[in-house]
Amino acid sequence: MSFLREIFVGSPVIGIINTWNKMKSCHTNLTEQVKDLKLEVFSAGGFPLGLPAISLEEQLMKPIVMVYLKPN
Repeated sequence: MSFLREIFVGSPVIGIINTWNKMKSCHTNLTEQVKDLKLEVFSAGGFPLGLPAISLEEQLMKPIVMVYLKPN
């Protein structure tokens, strides 16, 4: 993963899930928020790891995305 072992061994690994990607017009504010959050986690002694997540596209789904979600 191109991280030195000494950086994260012994530190809690904190996953930061981000739904932003270059194909979406929304969630653009998340890039700066994730960047700031990673700095905070790192300064608190943790190892931040950004993870992508699929965001449901409201504009392309009709009637709405919530119709397609299955309840537990």
